[in-house]
Amino acid sequence: MRISVIVPAYNEEKYLENSLSSLKNQSFSDLELIVIDNNSTDKTSSIAKKYTDKVFLCREQGISSARNYGAKKATGDIVCFIDADGIVDKDWVKRVNEAYSKDRYLGAVSGLNLFYNKSLIKNVYYNVYNAVVFSVLFLGNKFGKYLVAGNNMAIKKDLFLEVGGFPNFIAEDVKLSYNLRKYRLKVKFYPRMLIKYLTRRFDKNGFLETGATRGDGVIGE
Repeated sequence: MRISVIVPAYNEEKYLENSLSSLKNQSFSDLELIVIDNNSTDKTSSIAKKYTDKVFLCREQGISSARNYGAKKATGDIVCFIDADGIVDKDWVKRVNEAYSKDRYLGAVSGLNLFYNKSLIKNVYYNVYNAVVFSVLFLGNKFGKYLVAGNNMAIKKDLFLEVGGFPNFIAEDVKLSYNLRKYRLKVKFYPRMLIKYLTRRFDKNGFLETGATRGDGVIGE
C-alpha cells in the first residue's frame, strides 16, 4: 500500500522544516511526500525542495484548494493531510498503514492532535479546546456520525476524489465529513496517529476566535 502525505503551505518558512523533517524520519518507508505551495512569498518552496522533489504551486488560494490539488498529484492509494506546522510522531504513517491493513472496509481515519507551548499553563488551557473537539470526533464516529479532522487524517484517494475533496467552506473538514456519511464505509478515530501542533493561532487570535473560525480556508496565520 502506497501512502501519500500532502502538506499545504503558505508562507511557512518558520515552521515547515520541522514538519517535513518529522515526515522524512518515519518508520514506514513507502511514503510519497507532497508539498503544495499556495502562492508563498517567502522561502517556503525552497525549504520544501530540500525534503521532496514533489513541490507543486497551487495558484487558487485557500487550504481546501491546496489540499485538493495535492490529492490530484498524489500517486498513493491513500492520501493523508497535515498542516505545515505539524510535528508527526515517528510511527504516524505506520499507524495509517496499520489502520487500513486491519480493515479493508475502512474509508477514512483521523488521528489525535495535541497543542504544545513553552508555557505549561497555555499547554493545559489550549488543550481544553482540543479535548472537546476530539471527544466530539470520537463519539460521532462511535455512533455513525462520521467526523474527520482535516489536519490529521487519511482517506482512500478514489473515495476522496469521488466525494469532491474538501469544499471551499468554513470548517471544511466538517463539511467533508457530512459528504462522507452517504457512503457505506467505515470512518475511525485512531488516537495512535499523533501530531503535535503549535499554539500560534490561539496566541495570535485568542481562544474563542480560533475555536469559532478553525477551518476558515486560510493556510498559515
